[in-house]
Amino acid sequence: MKYIGFIKEFDDVIFAKEFKDCVTHIYRDNTGIIKYLEKGTYFGGWMEAVTEVENDDIFVSNLEYFTDGEWVWPAYYSYYLKKYQNFYVSPKFLEHINKNKEKQINLTEKELLNMEKMFFIEYKKEEFIENDTLSKQLKTELETYKTYKGKNYTEEEWKIFKERLYLEYFEKE
Repeated sequence: MKYIGFIKEFDDVIFAKEFKDCVTHIYRDNTGIIKYLEKGTYFGGWMEAVTEVENDDIFVSNLEYFTDGEWVWPAYYSYYLKKYQNFYVSPKFLEHINKNKEKQINLTEKELLNMEKMFFIEYKKEEFIENDTLSKQLKTELETYKTYKGKNYTEEEWKIFKERLYLEYFEKE
């Protein structure tokens, strides 16, 4: 998972930037970026309103998060891209948008649930570090698709394993 547009004043996480560091000297037309962000799929959030960093009286958005399956961004990111033509955008994210701007974002419910779990593990990493058992349990739950004879398998590993068992069974007959 990659992150873009997180502001420390709203999301105090390791991958967020302070607002003052988000306003750059690079000006651009953000229309295509905003259009792409608006295609994103909602997967989680907090019941909290976001107001402007500079003026608490101006409502920006709810504290919600969106994804395209690879990148994650907060709802307030597009607001600041509309307001400032020089608001930070990662070159890697720009490249990603250019490659994927015509694609539809279609995520399954399972993908969104996994995205939500992984995001909130990352979001609350400091709390999980304090309770390392919970962190390991959640990561194992996300990574484990099936368990067979005490071994955990991801979904992809399980498909390969199941195919091998199937072939071995028919080779014996």
